[in-house]
Amino acid sequence: MAVIVRKKVKIGDKDVEMRTYLPPGGLSKEERLRADRLDETLNQKIPIIDKKISDIATEEGNLVYRRYMLGQHLKEIIDDSELVSRADVENKMVFLAIWDHLPPSLKPEGPPDAKPYSERQLRRKGYLSLCYEISAFEWSEVKWIKRWDDWYRLAFRPGLVRDERILKALGKAITELRTYPSARDFREIAKLLGRAFPTRRLRDSSLFTDEKISQIVRKTLQQVTRDLRE
Repeated sequence: MAVIVRKKVKIGDKDVEMRTYLPPGGLSKEERLRADRLDETLNQKIPIIDKKISDIATEEGNLVYRRYMLGQHLKEIIDDSELVSRADVENKMVFLAIWDHLPPSLKPEGPPDAKPYSERQLRRKGYLSLCYEISAFEWSEVKWIKRWDDWYRLAFRPGLVRDERILKALGKAITELRTYPSARDFREIAKLLGRAFPTRRLRDSSLFTDEKISQIVRKTLQQVTRDLRE
C-alpha cells in the first residue's frame, strides 16, 4: 500500500526533484518493492501511451474519446494487482503517482494558478480518476457524450453510473434528441437525475425494471427539453 511521487525541494539555490514514498512513515519491504515496480512501469509505459493518444486527432469532438482511451491504457496498469493495491486506487494515491509521469500533452489545460493536482485529486474526483472511471464502460456505451464536462457531472453522482442501465437509457434518450443538449441543459438533466437516483440515500435502482428506468430518464429529459422525439 504505497506509491512513489516526485517532489521538488530547494537545496541551496537549486530546485531538486526527489522521489518520495506515500504514505509517509514505516513501509514494509514488500510495499516499497511494489511501489518501485509501479514507478518503473509508469516510466516505461507512459511515453508509449502518449504516442498512442497523440495519434488520435485533437479536435474538440474527440476530447472525450482521447480521455477514454487514456483511461483504457491506464486501466491495464491500475488493475494489475502486482503493481497496484486496491487500497491505493480507493485512496487515489495511484493517480498522484501517474500524474507525475504524465507529459503536458496528456494533462488537461488549466489556469496557471490552479491548485496542485494532489490537492484537487485527493479532495474530490480528479482528472485521472474520471478517465479511469469512464474506461470501465464500453466505448459504445459512452460515445454519445459530447463534452468532458458532461461526464464530470454524471460521474460526480455515483447513483447515475453504478447501475449501467441508467447511463444506457440516458444515452439512448439523448441520441433521440434532434440536437445534443446545451451545457446548461445537461447540468439540469444531471441534477434532476441525481434527485431521481440519489447517491446518499442509496435508492436501489436494481429494483427497477429496464422500462421503469427508461421512463424516469425520458421524463427527466422532457422536463428540460421539448426536443425529445415521440
